[in-house]
Amino acid sequence: MKIRHIEKSLPTWRSSIEAVLENALIGTYEITDLQSIGIPGVEVAGRNFHLCDLHEMIGIERNMTCFMFRHNSKAETDYGYMVTGVLLNKVDMNEKTDELDNSNSSFNDLAVLRIDCRDPALSIQQRKTLKYKGVTIKDLLKISYATFNRQTLRHPTGKKIVPNIVLVEVDTSKIDAQKLLVNYLVMKHNGGTALIDYEKEDLVGTMLGMRNNTIDSRVLETFGFTVKSASENVNIQLASLNAKAARNALSKEELEAKASYEFVKRVAAIGAVCAELERAKLGGQSLTLESDAAKRILANAIGFNPSVLMHGKKQVFWDLQSYLHIVMRHIDAYQVGNFKGKTVLPYELTDLKNLIEKVLDSIREELALHFETNSGEFVRSGRMAVLFNGDYFILRIDPNGRLCQFYSP
Repeated sequence: MKIRHIEKSLPTWRSSIEAVLENALIGTYEITDLQSIGIPGVEVAGRNFHLCDLHEMIGIERNMTCFMFRHNSKAETDYGYMVTGVLLNKVDMNEKTDELDNSNSSFNDLAVLRIDCRDPALSIQQRKTLKYKGVTIKDLLKISYATFNRQTLRHPTGKKIVPNIVLVEVDTSKIDAQKLLVNYLVMKHNGGTALIDYEKEDLVGTMLGMRNNTIDSRVLETFGFTVKSASENVNIQLASLNAKAARNALSKEELEAKASYEFVKRVAAIGAVCAELERAKLGGQSLTLESDAAKRILANAIGFNPSVLMHGKKQVFWDLQSYLHIVMRHIDAYQVGNFKGKTVLPYELTDLKNLIEKVLDSIREELALHFETNSGEFVRSGRMAVLFNGDYFILRIDPNGRLCQFYSP
């Protein structure tokens, strides 16, 4: 096994006092350089903190910070004397001169301090409230933080690289992939995870292929199938034939059937792409599959397989429709028609799945809490947009766990 680290970045330290004072501050603070005690950071105390100052100190670089609250304040009562996290408030410093006059600007949240805290001593609901509703900034006594700058890694194209990804190369030639898949899906089901429809189809189809088209009817019933519906399900039949092909057990007739089912899936992919092209048409001008972008989209659609983006009791996944919705609107090389006016994700298409997984993982607890207590869709937008690697992301997840929207505003 060989492990290759995609991200190789070294910490860069600079003078703690310089980092704080290089920009003009609104308030008056007592700033202590902690280098004197061997800590490359600063402690800042103030009678009245200003959100713009906090943004300059800890918001831009997303510094991990200790927030200490005033004695007997509501913040201390609700969360204790100190919490550790990062400043979440979104502040556009270009509007700084309007902060006191425009109540509808991005500064209408100046009196509230929102902190993304992962302290397990706080409940999930406490952390969620602190993150989205925050505490009054007047309750803040002082902060301490280490000044750490990590340069954003980029591809030669200028697109960002998803941080903290480790690729593991392993020889799978001696692994029975079909047996591993069946055992894995059965383990998930027995552990209380509700399998996604495509997982049920993969499980039933692979079991059929491994067992020469025989299966206990109770297994079919458990996953919502009958003998008739399973025999008519293209995905189940194709999974069965793929399992046989992996064992070199296909007859001539089955090879022909496999090619037929693959053709049906290609036709379905073409239909899904054409449906998006119809939505993308500019004015009355129809779009076709003849353009280079459309051909790339079609090739990706034909090769696409649904997959889980976040594992757990309630899984989050994407299918072909959600994949096309995101890619054709928000990956610049695949935008066509009126989709060219949509915002662009600053990542390569090859990094998209990793990006979504990282963003979802950053709000894993919120997702779990939502699906435990709500039956509706999960949405993060506006002031609740998810901040990751310097960008905000808006997302929408259907009640069944299907990701249907994902973009950066």
